[in-house]
Amino acid sequence: MVSNIVYQYPLSADNHDAITIEKAAIALACFSGNTEIILAAKKDINQLYKTNYSTLFSHDLSGITLY
Repeated sequence: MVSNIVYQYPLSADNHDAITIEKAAIALACFSGNTEIILAAKKDINQLYKTNYSTLFSHDLSGITLY
């Protein structure tokens, strides 16, 4: 836990306030401003991971941006 932010993988029923990989991916897709990525997030989360994971979770991504 950093700055009272809980990042959780895999999902657990113990903590409903945690940021899951799925929630993070959808939020980052919406934040990207890229229509194709946003539609992929809405249509099929697994396809989003396959085609855009490295774009969404780049080395430049900060914890502040993710939160």
